Amino acid sequence: MIWEGLACCRLHMGQREGAFFDRSSKRQVRLLYLKNSLMQESDKGTMKGDTGAFCGSIKIGFPMGRSRKKKDLLLKNPYCCFCGGLERATTIDHVPARTCFPGRAFPEGFEFPSCKSCQNKSRQDEQAFAFFVRILDHNDQNHNSEELNRMISGMVNNHPHLIPYFQSVSTSVGEFGIANVVNEETHNVIIRAARKIGVAIYYREQQRIPTLEHQIWATWCQVQYRDANEGLENFVKMTPLVTIGTRRNVDLGDRFTYRCNKADDPDILAFLATFGKGMAIVGAIADSVSARKIDTAEDWTSVAAMFD
Repeated sequence: MIWEGLACCRLHMGQREGAFFDRSSKRQVRLLYLKNSLMQESDKGTMKGDTGAFCGSIKIGFPMGRSRKKKDLLLKNPYCCFCGGLERATTIDHVPARTCFPGRAFPEGFEFPSCKSCQNKSRQDEQAFAFFVRILDHNDQNHNSEELNRMISGMVNNHPHLIPYFQSVSTSVGEFGIANVVNEETHNVIIRAARKIGVAIYYREQQRIPTLEHQIWATWCQVQYRDANEGLENFVKMTPLVTIGTRRNVDLGDRFTYRCNKADDPDILAFLATFGKGMAIVGAIADSVSARKIDTAEDWTSVAAMFD
């Protein structure tokens, strides 16, 4: 399968319909467009998150006993998918992190082989990322006051410099509008977490580990804003493959969904992931040659440096 007519656009907020604006950084960001998407898989429509990998022989995260599941996953996936497969996988990493979900009820099928080093590198970022995922969600059904208070305490203790400043605190989490007031360091933390999610989606969809030379680009937004929605609509059009996070005996609702489009030659994957009615992350992963053809490399980061 190939993608034809792959182009890049740099758009400012409010300049025209289709602008995708990252309010946290107030920088130009890149949108990828597909003129023609020759993907037979797109006809298959919605996929469920507990079905394992989309195609091929690798199966990720099937429900079973914890010890058996870990042993089975690491047996079939012996190398860490986050460091180019250089290290043997010794643990299971939940991506997105379990703390992104109320009651840690994470979607099944999103457990990935990891080495301890990669898991530890992202631990602090994921704590902060989960806080913003939960606080930005406008769906009150996804909120739990006790959990939220614990997360706030964790932020105060570990990441006080990342906490946005509010002149007043609303009782409705959905009214905070945090995306308007986060600082540059917070933005970078979220971007690093988004890159890791992108690599996990690549591994799940492409059935292979991206090399350290693969390039990744990611950004984020708060979906409630009109400007963000206009940009997301364009990304939705180019990502027809939909996976909805599910869990047996638990209604996860809209807590995690991702869309993607992919090709083997060139080796590239574009993704859009949403958390409830709050945060959305978008991005792409490509081999280094394809990334250079798409645009200049200034916004791309190698997989080797995705945690930097």
